[in-house]
Amino acid sequence: MLALSKTPICLGAIHVPSFTSEQGGDLAKIERYVIHNARVFAEGGFDGVFIQDQTPGPASWHTVAKMAALVRHTRSAVSGIELGLVLESDDPQAAFAIADASGASFIRLKVFVGAMVKAAGVVQAVGPQIEALRRAALADVTVLADIYDRTGRPLAAMPLGQACRQALVMGADGLILTGSSEEESFQMLAEARSTQPQARLFVGGGVTEQNAGRFGQEADGVIASSSLKAADGTHWDVEKIRRLRSLVDGK
Repeated sequence: MLALSKTPICLGAIHVPSFTSEQGGDLAKIERYVIHNARVFAEGGFDGVFIQDQTPGPASWHTVAKMAALVRHTRSAVSGIELGLVLESDDPQAAFAIADASGASFIRLKVFVGAMVKAAGVVQAVGPQIEALRRAALADVTVLADIYDRTGRPLAAMPLGQACRQALVMGADGLILTGSSEEESFQMLAEARSTQPQARLFVGGGVTEQNAGRFGQEADGVIASSSLKAADGTHWDVEKIRRLRSLVDGK
């Protein structure tokens, strides 16, 4: 499991091409790409990195098999950093199964409470399934749950504090909060902290060198990716990662 006791935590994200695309057909090439960049995040001092699926539609056996192989291969090749995963389908059963097969330490679930309207339609909460999956002992995995993921809109929004409380009751280990702007993210963190002071809070996007220090003070962890990319736009820059890690730590 991902240790949440030591804060602040820095997590990266490596996006892989859709497995139904032409680029997604070459698993060996994807493995080399993920391993290289996972090592970059490890060298830069991050605590963990998500391998992020971008395959549209429900999680097929094809996606589950390829993600499990990809995460397990990366885990055996890269040391000094925890590995997690997130599925485009937000399917908790598939995510737990992949974690169980691959040894992943954590997963991210983007629609945990309520219902969200996204590009593909209405997505229902997956939080109610977590207790049963834990009982099934599919994996000893840390669950990070988004509260109102910014890629959609709540179908019927409940107060943020109530949504956070329900997510914790359903089994989330950490809560991810991301507003549509930097200031909204800070407002969400403050509200969640005031209503659920025991929760481990992460900011899930929009973290840059300019705001990393403040986020490091307000949140228990940050998730950063796009702002850390190299000039080629595909790989990640170890010096940018190191600087952000230092800023989050208040150094």
